[in-house]
Amino acid sequence: MEYDYYRGSPGPTASVGVDAGRKPSSLGSGGLAFSLETPTDGAPATPGNGVHIGFEAPDRATVDAFYQEALRLGGRDAGPPGLRPQYSATYYAAFVFDLDGNKIEAVTGV
Repeated sequence: MEYDYYRGSPGPTASVGVDAGRKPSSLGSGGLAFSLETPTDGAPATPGNGVHIGFEAPDRATVDAFYQEALRLGGRDAGPPGLRPQYSATYYAAFVFDLDGNKIEAVTGV
């Protein structure tokens, strides 16, 4: 997995490395929020089909910054920042695929 990709991201994943410098590595602010692990079977990590990870952001500007920085770091677009009225009138989110193909969301207004 691309540990440095998450350490470089702003917004919801911009947090202290709980186990900084180790692999597996955990990222969080306060309690454990996100953990990057080496598969226990020793096989290479692969993205889960139908799995997506969401981070709650404090505001729309953070969602926007997350999206822009994720793309800058090599992630792929999976849905630009914007309102998602199909979820609720205030649901504002952006979606990216990380370097390994995992779908990652930053959301506010939940």
